[in-house]
Amino acid sequence: MDISQAFKSSFAKAADFPVPVRVSVLQVEMEPVGRDQQLKPVGTFRRLDTGESIRVTINQTNGQRLAGAFGHDTDHWVNRQVEISARPTTYRGQPVQGIHMEPVVATPNTEYQTNPPAQQAQPPMQSQRPQQPAPQQAPQQPGQLSQTNPNDDIPF
Repeated sequence: MDISQAFKSSFAKAADFPVPVRVSVLQVEMEPVGRDQQLKPVGTFRRLDTGESIRVTINQTNGQRLAGAFGHDTDHWVNRQVEISARPTTYRGQPVQGIHMEPVVATPNTEYQTNPPAQQAQPPMQSQRPQQPAPQQAPQQPGQLSQTNPNDDIPF
């Protein structure tokens, strides 16, 4: 018997995601969580592979990541896709597996992916002025001062 199955929680934990899982946001609400019953955002998600509903507390890091992709109003997150996975992190100074949420964003060709391609570097802007050819200089005679650099060939 897996002992973790004996102590069911109403929230998913990192161990529930041995492989990344694609989900759709159903809702996000503030709920009392933990021993101290502190209000925290709790997301209810639908797994796209099984249709199962799961609930996950959304920490600050994941909340900021989702807000960066979907906006700060969680009502606009509904029906958006997220990939949830377990990743190594630190909690109270100890290494642990934590829940990582990555927004799934649409690319221009309407395929979905978790990490949008990096913006390609733009070529440097060209000057709008037409390029002028470098001025041609007449050959310099010995002892003659340069027209472009008055310090050249100074006779002492």
